[in-house]
Amino acid sequence: MQIDQKTVPSAAIQVWKTSLGQAGPAAIKTLAAQDNRLTAGFRPGKIDPSVARKRLQAALEQHQELPESYLALLRGCTLANPLVLVLSEEALATGRQALCRCYGGTELSAAMLLDAREAVRRMGFEWLQAPVETGSAADRQEAARELANLFRPFLEQMQLLPATQPGDPAPALATASAPAAGDSRARPRSVKERELLLALRAKDKEAKRYRRDWQAAHEERLRLRQAGESAQAVQANAQARITELTTQLARWETHFEGRVAERVDALLDARLLPWLRPAEQLVQAVELNASASWLEQAQALLERQAAQDLRYGLRSRLQSELQACQAIRLKLEQAQRDALRPLPELASMATRIAEHGRAIEDKLGQSTTTPLATTPGLQRLSQSLQGADTLDQVSAVRHALQASEAQGWLDEAELAQAYRLVELASSRCYALAGTAQGWSQGRLTHQDLPLHALQAELAQGRPCTVVVDGHNMLYTQPGLFRAWFDEQGQPGQRARQRLIDQLLDLLKRQPGLRVNLWFDGDTLHDYTPGPHLRVHYSGGTGTDRADQHIVAYLRHLKQSTPTQLRAVVTADRSEASQAKQTGALVLAPQELGLWLR
Repeated sequence: MQIDQKTVPSAAIQVWKTSLGQAGPAAIKTLAAQDNRLTAGFRPGKIDPSVARKRLQAALEQHQELPESYLALLRGCTLANPLVLVLSEEALATGRQALCRCYGGTELSAAMLLDAREAVRRMGFEWLQAPVETGSAADRQEAARELANLFRPFLEQMQLLPATQPGDPAPALATASAPAAGDSRARPRSVKERELLLALRAKDKEAKRYRRDWQAAHEERLRLRQAGESAQAVQANAQARITELTTQLARWETHFEGRVAERVDALLDARLLPWLRPAEQLVQAVELNASASWLEQAQALLERQAAQDLRYGLRSRLQSELQACQAIRLKLEQAQRDALRPLPELASMATRIAEHGRAIEDKLGQSTTTPLATTPGLQRLSQSLQGADTLDQVSAVRHALQASEAQGWLDEAELAQAYRLVELASSRCYALAGTAQGWSQGRLTHQDLPLHALQAELAQGRPCTVVVDGHNMLYTQPGLFRAWFDEQGQPGQRARQRLIDQLLDLLKRQPGLRVNLWFDGDTLHDYTPGPHLRVHYSGGTGTDRADQHIVAYLRHLKQSTPTQLRAVVTADRSEASQAKQTGALVLAPQELGLWLR
């Protein structure tokens, strides 16, 4: 803290803190009402004076320059107003020894730093360098007598102030040194003296008015300086942002055409290669039979296979990597079981390695068209889907799956596998249907297959919006998020952050997707962790607090973007029913889990 561009010593700040402890609650509350930092966490007018006093004491060291409101409070609870204000610089210098021994050198110097006169403040800094401290009680009494002798002329002159009307009470300033009753100085004031007294009072009022004007101008100067500093900071941030956006735009313009060409080639490959590959193989087979012998054909085939293996890897290498993943995962699980205080990273690392192992297993199982059905229920479901030739038939199977999910006939792993079977069957039927009808007509036929509907819309470059019930997703998909649950087995902050990270990865793969993620939270707020992802907290109390917010947001989307495809991710049947009334698709948490993988 500085006064007159000089650092205030810590001894003076300590005196001010001690004096604030003696300030009245009314004065503390009045200052707290002017400074929002002192009332943080309290309702307006409900601040505890003791808490405000402690915050005010702590704020003394945080200000670079004390505001005028702080100065006014400190002047009232220190020696500044009752003593220093009425003494001139010469009186302070003359009576320094007696004043310091009577009131304390540090206390007096700290009060002088608060005075409006620059000469008094400069004198206060000088006295703080070599303070004269108080002594014993006898020493203080001796100092008080010295001050009485020093200011005796002033006290005697004050005896001239009694009222001139007969019968008025005697002045309260009479002391042992007051003049006797017969003293001529006790006479009534003359007309000239009264005129001088009135003129003095007028000048005093004018001086007080000037002092108030100066204080107001000083506060306005401080406010304008703070506003200027804030404007400079905003301007600097805006300039930095403009520079960043300019650089990013230049980089995008440089690589725009190349990226467009790459994206077009990728889309063409994804659409045409599955249809052209059999014809290409037939042409290659005809050419090989016509132009080369069986040995040459075999050699060429081996070379092609070697190039394919170089691009996609060997099964033996993937199997070795899968075995290594399984071995290290077992070691991590054993270490987690054996440790008295296991590290939280063990569970998350084991889950990541398990996901990597499942990805390798998916690669090794690419030759199969459907996952292996291990239970009778899944086998019947697989048979039904194999007999389905249209999207309507697949949709009927999905409705039956949802009904069985409500009855609890399938566990978590079986549900995930069942939805995987539905996805593969819908992809097969969609490929057959897509060759015979246009996109606009096809959109109407797979409304009951929400995952495929979203993927089809995004493939056509149309934006889609997905609203996710976050806690419902975490509770119904423990296989994806259990490793990030807290010690009580509840999906806390780590699990919520894991879901946010996976949604951000999905948005990188699907740039046309917009996701709104809702959580039950005590405080209503939202934020944007990444492009096209908005995280909301519902506020309020009780369970399922976010449901009504989700339904209200879907109604808003129906009004604002009626033609855009939108879906909600939830296993709550009541929430799903209300969402359907707004025209939104209902996506099962297991289907979003498949998409996230």
